[in-house]
Amino acid sequence: RWLGKQSEETLERIQASMYSYVRSIAKAKAGEVLWTTVKAHQSDLRGKGYAKGFLVCNARATNDYADRSTLMYCFNRYLNPNEKVFFDNHGIKVSQEKIAVSDLLQWIWRSRIRNGEPINLYIPSERMRTLLEKWANYEI
Repeated sequence: RWLGKQSEETLERIQASMYSYVRSIAKAKAGEVLWTTVKAHQSDLRGKGYAKGFLVCNARATNDYADRSTLMYCFNRYLNPNEKVFFDNHGIKVSQEKIAVSDLLQWIWRSRIRNGEPINLYIPSERMRTLLEKWANYEI
């Protein structure tokens, strides 16, 4: 896991960057923020001013965040190794890139972008940012 491989110092820097993004760049209020990561790292990344806007990265089918304007996606999505083995054993090829960008897009769609309104988006994982850019450029 991307976050699981990070040092405590790096996790603190990510958390500080999240705080800085919310306060200084997006200038968002707590009720405008939606952020995600795996449940195991929620406490590592939680910060003042956005802590209550947490939604676990694998949450499904919720429209409760359609008013959120500032999003932080702190997760680097890969297929679960057990799921990968299952699909491989059944001759099914699953694209790690497509599954990652698909989950990211579903998560982003929970926000007010679904209503045609602009959002602020912070993605600390270079891989996930690159995948979103590739999708936006019709490369995925």
